[in-house]
Amino acid sequence: MSNFDEIKSPFLRKVLERGGIDDDQVTSLLIVERYQRRPNPTNSVVTLMLTAIDKELPVEAAIVRREIDVGRALTDKEIEQEIMEHRATMSRNAAKRSDLSLS
Repeated sequence: MSNFDEIKSPFLRKVLERGGIDDDQVTSLLIVERYQRRPNPTNSVVTLMLTAIDKELPVEAAIVRREIDVGRALTDKEIEQEIMEHRATMSRNAAKRSDLSLS
């Protein structure tokens, strides 16, 4: 079994096959998958890394996490839902920042 066979997230496998993002991003998503499969919430370094990854690659990390949780590839509709949820969160956060700056 190769290391590629050990990757559980179909989205992450596709990313690796296509070479669509740079090595740092692939490494980040591999970290997300590993700690989604075997969490270690007491490790503060891991917590910091995952927080940084969530800021850098929020949609991609959410897709990898969800695939690991459900144990299958997400459908195109489910991926679109993740994207829409991210956009909605970004809009809400921007509105909150705007409200705070007006105060």
